[in-house]
Amino acid sequence: MRSSHIALLVSTSFALAAEDSPQQSISKAQAELAAFRQTKSPAALVSAYRSAQNIPELREHENWEVHRGKKLEVLLSVLKETDQAIDPKFDPERRPLRRPLFPAGALFELNSVTSPSSIQDPKLRY
Repeated sequence: MRSSHIALLVSTSFALAAEDSPQQSISKAQAELAAFRQTKSPAALVSAYRSAQNIPELREHENWEVHRGKKLEVLLSVLKETDQAIDPKFDPERRPLRRPLFPAGALFELNSVTSPSSIQDPKLRY
């Protein structure tokens, strides 16, 4: 069973390596990051992150340090964009109320479990 797992891992790694060259992978991640900068779509940012994570390592290559630096640069750019996309006014401690409060002096007082049939005025019911 171990030999079949090793064969699967080896065949998968060759398949991944054959898809894109490292430079193509870096260019793809940079293009997706540029698309996020234009659209501000969270899906584009996730795609850029995944592309950056999938840039292959080239430890056997003579310029692997340069390649690894480029990969790190792309990953840090994604992190920077993620950090800048967070709303500065967002407060994680301030959560929405479970039951909305009605203003003082309201003609009626409801809670989240009030059935529509218990409201007498048809205009207020819907």
